[in-house]
Amino acid sequence: MKSDFLKTCEETCDYLFRNSSQDPFFKRVLTNPFLKKKSAEIRSQLFQVFEVYRPQATKDSNQHPSTYQAITWNLERGKNFEAILETFQISPHFKNIDLFFLTEVDWGMTRSGNRNIAAELGEALGYYAYFAPSYFNLTRGHGSERHVAGQNLYGLHGKALLSKYPLQNLR
Repeated sequence: MKSDFLKTCEETCDYLFRNSSQDPFFKRVLTNPFLKKKSAEIRSQLFQVFEVYRPQATKDSNQHPSTYQAITWNLERGKNFEAILETFQISPHFKNIDLFFLTEVDWGMTRSGNRNIAAELGEALGYYAYFAPSYFNLTRGHGSERHVAGQNLYGLHGKALLSKYPLQNLR
């Protein structure tokens, strides 16, 4: 079931796609009643963490170690998803890692195939996946990304956390 937040993001992306304009986005948000309302709704809900994938529980998934192995990686939106996934799967540096802290992660951006990057990685690797949006993107991206065909599904960009263990009270 889609949350109200995702519905709002989807409606806004659809509106932006159907009502293109040459006006700067900050002006449109200030003068267009629909965009003004939707941007306020998105802004009020932006700072939350979503559990986007939960693997089948195993008997040791609740037994946390006394120390953790962690890696951070800037995924550059997840635009090269197959290569990223392959790196996760074959790199010896990624074996036995408990937590992956990921930056520049898309959810529903056309530039990355409208994927939920965190959820797809979590599922492929058997990790719990969490996503925290940093912002809602009013465009398809910057530079050459603006010329990618299609429309954003949710337009979210943020951070993700992949964990071998279920986590609670994330903020």
